[in-house]
Order: sequence, then structure tokens, then C-alpha cells
Amino acid sequence: MVILSGFVAVVHSLRFMNLDHAVDDAWISFRIARNFVTHGVLSYDLGTPPVEGMTNLLWTGLSAVWIVLWPSLDPIVPARVLGVLLHGATAMLLATLAARVVGGKRAGRWAGGVVGVLIGAQGSMAFYAMYGLDSRVFRLMFVL
Repeated sequence: MVILSGFVAVVHSLRFMNLDHAVDDAWISFRIARNFVTHGVLSYDLGTPPVEGMTNLLWTGLSAVWIVLWPSLDPIVPARVLGVLLHGATAMLLATLAARVVGGKRAGRWAGGVVGVLIGAQGSMAFYAMYGLDSRVFRLMFVL
């Protein structure tokens, strides 16, 4: 049931894959990360003094990692892959927690499956997994 939860989360997230659209904050983070990688400055515009123009230093730092690893790849691709994987991991973790809380072999398995599938199939969570931002990281950290 735990694996089913992750599968449902990943498949449902893929329904929202629109390669022509991503939230503008994601692109701001990617540009700041690229400027950091190429010029060593956490800034959106290189010709101006650095300002805190990003809303998510952790995500910008993670973005810098995949920009270094795959410089020719559009940074939204790894962001979306990571978002979907984190959504699946959160659904699986919540399924495991529900199974432990309910206890009992059969009842726990069913409770875990129901909770995990419901979280995995929840529309807004699946939609935002494809958005290219850090919300999936923080949701998983909250559940942990």
C-alpha cells in the first residue's frame, strides 16, 4: 500500500505537466542561481547591487546544484522531477505513519493505503509538485 501511494502521487502529478508554464518565482530563483554559479553573485541583475529578491534561499541553492551538474538543461526539468519525487515520498511517509498509528497488521495496512492514496491523489498537492518551487521540500520536512 505504501508503494501504491507513491505511484498514485507520481502519476497524478504528471497530469499537470505543462512544459509551457511555470510560476514566475521559479524562474527568478533559477536566474539568481545561474548568476551565482557563473558570476559568484546572488543577484537577479548583475549590474545592480545584490538584493534579497528570492523567497527561498534553500531552493535557490539546490537549483544551483543542478545548474552546475546539467548546465545545458532547462532548470525547470530537475525542479519538476524533484517536486514529483518529493510529493510521492510525502504520500508514502504519511501512509507509513497512518499504518503505525492505527496499528494491527490488516487495519494498519488499510489505513496507510487510504491515507497515502488520498494524499497522492489530492489535486492541489499534485499540481504544485509540477510548479518548480520549494513547497514540496517544506511539506516533506513538515511531515518528517
